[in-house]
Amino acid sequence: MLNKFVVVAKKLNRLFDLIVDYSFYIAAILILFVALIVGYEVLMRRVFNAPTFWVLQTSGYALAFITFLSATKILKEDGHTRMTVVTENLPIRYVTIMNKITAIVAAIVCAILTWRTGWSTYQGYEWGLSLWEGYKIPQYWVWWVMPFGFLLLTIQFIRMVFGYQPEVNNDREL
Repeated sequence: MLNKFVVVAKKLNRLFDLIVDYSFYIAAILILFVALIVGYEVLMRRVFNAPTFWVLQTSGYALAFITFLSATKILKEDGHTRMTVVTENLPIRYVTIMNKITAIVAAIVCAILTWRTGWSTYQGYEWGLSLWEGYKIPQYWVWWVMPFGFLLLTIQFIRMVFGYQPEVNNDREL
């Protein structure tokens, strides 16, 4: 029974990693897309004196997607900002405890945000809400990425609680 659980857990871990990786690749494509449409807007506005109505709204939505689709990969690869001045001068056991507590609190906050943004997205769908700046778009088409991103972050923080391994530095005392 335990062996089956381990096999299923490993498969779920791999699936989660694939979802995080592909989300990150989509975010990278969106960065390129934003660069292209902003360049297009500059060309249209400055050269042809014909500004577009959709670039500002689209790039704003794309930036939200980039944030929520890439945050988990950055967290997973420890690419986020840290207070290394503090953590490099603490014993490893204190850093480990501090990181686990931080991950627990962050998992709780992200779980709450997953629920809240998911509920708001559902309400926007149920009520037929639309966003209108340059063009009309159903609100849930834009908002779904928030509960998705917070859910991924919640799972990654939980994984960090149970699997965090600090870097080994021989200069530090245990």
